[in-house]
Amino acid sequence: MGEPSLFDQMISHLRATSKYYTGYPKDLGPSRVIHFTSEREFVQLLHEGHPVVVAFTLRCNLTKHLDGVLEEAAAEFYPHVKFMRVECPKYPGFCITRQRKEYPFIEIFHSPQQHSKSLGGMQYDQDSIMHLIFHCSVLKAIKQIRGESGDCPSMTCFVDMLKGRVADANITKYSVKVVPFNYDTSAYGFREFFKRHGIRSSSPQ
Repeated sequence: MGEPSLFDQMISHLRATSKYYTGYPKDLGPSRVIHFTSEREFVQLLHEGHPVVVAFTLRCNLTKHLDGVLEEAAAEFYPHVKFMRVECPKYPGFCITRQRKEYPFIEIFHSPQQHSKSLGGMQYDQDSIMHLIFHCSVLKAIKQIRGESGDCPSMTCFVDMLKGRVADANITKYSVKVVPFNYDTSAYGFREFFKRHGIRSSSPQ
């Protein structure tokens, strides 16, 4: 067998060095794409603080190209951006909450923030608590003038929550930004999209 031609050498070099060459299978190593299994695990992933690219898909021939793009992008941006794939026929409830009719589609979840306080599934900050106490003090005074008895219902509920009588009293609420991905579906497209929306996809220089 003869020596490879100059053209073959150039193509081999291109395959080995180009980040955006997609005409030849790359050796990406182990898959970095996370497969959705439950909302609880998804929330735990968000709590890690990394942006999460979520592809809502149906398993069919039309998604084979998308699967390849996800594998390539997940390997390139690991560990700074997480990529997740949701098979919507298996988890219809989670997909329906996104209120989209056409599949596949991609959304990016990023910048999770914890709310100030959460009791019994409701959020309270210091001003809200002081306002509630003042409101109940006034209401109690009016009831005394009228000769009525009983505490402020909302205050009683609030005290019960502080005492741990209400289920899920220690729930912590988070908010997260969600951006629909509407750019070129490729590793390059994800990089440009991250730049446009200020989503950190690599270590700070």
